[in-house]
Amino acid sequence: MSLRPNILLFLTDDQGPWALPWITPELRMPALEEFASEAYVFTQMHTPSPVCSPARASILTGTMPSTHGLHDWLTGTRHPRAHPDTYLDHLETLPQILHRSGYTCALSGKWHLGDSCKPAPGFSSWYAHRYGGGPYMGAPIWKDGHEAKEELYFTDAVGVHALEFLRTRAAETSGRSEKKPFFLFAATTAPHDPWGEDQHPDELLDIYEDEEFPSIPREEPHPWADYQRVHQFSDAYRDPVPSLRGYCAALSGVDRVFGALVDELKKQGEWENTIVIFMSDNGFSCGHHGIWGKGNGTFPLNFWDNSVRVPFLIRIPEAVAASVGIDPQRGRGYASPVEELISSLNLFTSLCELAGVECAADVRRGQGTLLDILRGKSGSDSVAVFDEYGAARMIRRGMLKYVWREEGPEELYDLECDPDERCNLIDDPTYSGIQSELRNELDHWFEDHEDPRFSGVGLDVTGLGQIMPLWRSRETEAFVQFGEE
Repeated sequence: MSLRPNILLFLTDDQGPWALPWITPELRMPALEEFASEAYVFTQMHTPSPVCSPARASILTGTMPSTHGLHDWLTGTRHPRAHPDTYLDHLETLPQILHRSGYTCALSGKWHLGDSCKPAPGFSSWYAHRYGGGPYMGAPIWKDGHEAKEELYFTDAVGVHALEFLRTRAAETSGRSEKKPFFLFAATTAPHDPWGEDQHPDELLDIYEDEEFPSIPREEPHPWADYQRVHQFSDAYRDPVPSLRGYCAALSGVDRVFGALVDELKKQGEWENTIVIFMSDNGFSCGHHGIWGKGNGTFPLNFWDNSVRVPFLIRIPEAVAASVGIDPQRGRGYASPVEELISSLNLFTSLCELAGVECAADVRRGQGTLLDILRGKSGSDSVAVFDEYGAARMIRRGMLKYVWREEGPEELYDLECDPDERCNLIDDPTYSGIQSELRNELDHWFEDHEDPRFSGVGLDVTGLGQIMPLWRSRETEAFVQFGEE
C-alpha cells in the first residue's frame, strides 16, 4: 500500500438495527443498498452505551463511559445550569492521533461531546451543530464562532459541508504526487426526532405518502415506558404512521447525502484508497418492545437489543485489506453478513491499524477484534461485549445477556430461545450458575476497563441529560433529575 488510506466515518443518530432496507422493506435507501453489496455488513455490532453522547465518546476514544466520563446525552447550554465544557481532555481521541500522524481531519455535523463553538483537538475543518439535536429546519449551528441558524435542511447541510471539504482538498492537492490522507467525520442528527411534516422536505416525505409500514410492530406500551418519553412521543404512541413516515423520510435524506459523498470519492479517484464506514451511534425502537426511544426510552434504563445494537457497514479497499492480512475475497454484502459479536469500542484500534498509525497502549481501551473477525481469528464464543448506562451494566456472551443495575432489577435472557427478550430468567434456578459466571465476568472486566474518577457506579443518571463533566461534580447536580425543568 503506497498511500495511507483516507477514512470516511458516516454516523447517523438513533438508527435502529432493524432500520435498514434489506430488513425493513418499506425503507428506501438505494445508495446504502448499493454500498452494502461491496461492504462488510455486521449484524451484531453493539454500542458501549444506548444513548448518543456516551456512545460517540466511546467511538472516538476506544473507552467505556466509566473511563471517558460521559454517562448521558449532553444537554448543552440549553439547560440553565449547564457549562459549555470540554469533556475528553484527559484522553487522546482518534482525530488527535490521526492528525499527529499527518491526517487532515474534518467534522461536518453533530459533535455532541461538549462545547462545539470551535474545532475540537485534531480537527482543522469544522462545521458543527450547536447542541446535538433539535429542528431540521433552522437548525442551531455555529458560524464563524457565532450562534446562527442553518438555512438548509440540516441533513443536506452536513452533506454540503462534507462535499466542500473533499472538493477543497482536491483543489489544493491537485497535481501533487503525494497527498495528506484525510479523516472525514460526517455526522447527521437524522433520523432523531422531530419527525413532523414541517421538519423534512416534501420530496422525502412523499416517498412514504401512502405507506402503512406493516413490517413495524404495533404493541401496547411497555410497563417500563418512561412517562416523560411517552409524553415526548405521545403522537407516535397514539398513531405511529406519521412518525414512521418522518423517521423513514429522515433516513432517505441520509441516504442521498451518503450517496453523494460516495459519488464524489469515486469522481476524485479516491474510492480505492478510502475506508468508508456507515453506522449509528445507538439503536432505537419505533414501537418495538412496546417503546419509542432508546436506552432512555424506559425507566429503568434498558439494554434491549434494539437499543444496544446498531447498523454497521465497512468497506475496506482491497489493497488496504491485504496490507493488514484480510482476505479481499472474503464474503461481503448483506446476503452474507458478519454475525460475530463486536463492539464499536473496538473501532478505535482497528482504524489506527488500518491507517498505519501508532497509539499509546491503554489497558482500558477496547482492542482490535474487528480486524480479527475479518481475518477469521475470532468468533462469537470467544468474545463478550459490554454496555453501560449510568449505574447499570450489561454483558452479552454468545446468546446470553445479563443486566446488572445498582438499584435493580437484574435481567437475564437466553436469546437463542427468546430473541425478543420477553422472558427474564433471573429467578430461574436452572440459570443461577450462569448468572453468577456472567456477573463475575462483568465485574472483573470493568475493574480493568474503568477509571474510578469517572465510574458510573453511584451516579444518579436518569436518562434526561448530563449537565456538566464529572470533574466538576460527581453529585446529582451533574445530571438532570425527574421533574426538573
